[in-house]
Amino acid sequence: MLVLSRFVDEEVVITLGGEEVVICVNEIRHGKRVRLGFTAPAAVKIHRREVADEIAAGQAAVEEPVSAPC
Repeated sequence: MLVLSRFVDEEVVITLGGEEVVICVNEIRHGKRVRLGFTAPAAVKIHRREVADEIAAGQAAVEEPVSAPC
């Protein structure tokens, strides 16, 4: 894991297959909560971890075959 320190209005750039995802620190509230802004191509999906986990769990449930009782 890469850990970076950033101040408000500073950015981090991630390059994926020639496309850039830019993450900007918009605000730090009460020294605890950080508001981030993301700029990315439309094809790049950005979710909070808990949402991504729910999506993955939903896709796994759809992909698992359902066996009918005999």
